[in-house]
Amino acid sequence: MRIDKTKHFDTILFLVLFVIILFLSWKLAEFRGDRLGDSNAVNPGSELTDMFFAKVIPEFSLRSLEGGYYNYFHRSNDKYAVVIFFTPWDCQSCFDEVPLWNHLSLAFRDRLEILAIGTAKTFDILRRFVEKNDIKVKALYDENELLFRILGIKDLGITPIKFIVDSRGIIIHVSTKTPKDAPSQQQYIGLIDTLTQK
Repeated sequence: MRIDKTKHFDTILFLVLFVIILFLSWKLAEFRGDRLGDSNAVNPGSELTDMFFAKVIPEFSLRSLEGGYYNYFHRSNDKYAVVIFFTPWDCQSCFDEVPLWNHLSLAFRDRLEILAIGTAKTFDILRRFVEKNDIKVKALYDENELLFRILGIKDLGITPIKFIVDSRGIIIHVSTKTPKDAPSQQQYIGLIDTLTQK
């Protein structure tokens, strides 16, 4: 029986290239995690990252708690965004993070859009929550949980969840909770700064 050396060589070459690609993908994910330095961010390769990373937040029009409607269109102002999804019920982390959200709104007001998208049984419940907790970011009402459902957040039951989104609406980072301590919050702010540099 004669072995075709060309086929044998092609198979070995394919396997070697495949192993190299797997290794480089693993190292890139490891590098991305180290570079981002967000210990509470969803780990690269995790189920949540796989679920959200590189997906597009759809364009939308939601009722603003400031009055009227807010229209989010990709590239409408060529700004990156931090989009925070939250609920006013049973969400101690949401309460804990409000000062950070407000700080982000001030720190990045000229460079990023900071949007807090909430859902509740009624607009007034969400409005009272925003007022009571002194939320200063642009708060929007997802009345029928449409975005929560489209993105799969409703089924997860995890809030707050924060997405850093590029100007095309593509999710480039996912974080489910930011620690309350100042050094960790500064690290998260540094992460946002790094990822949104143009």
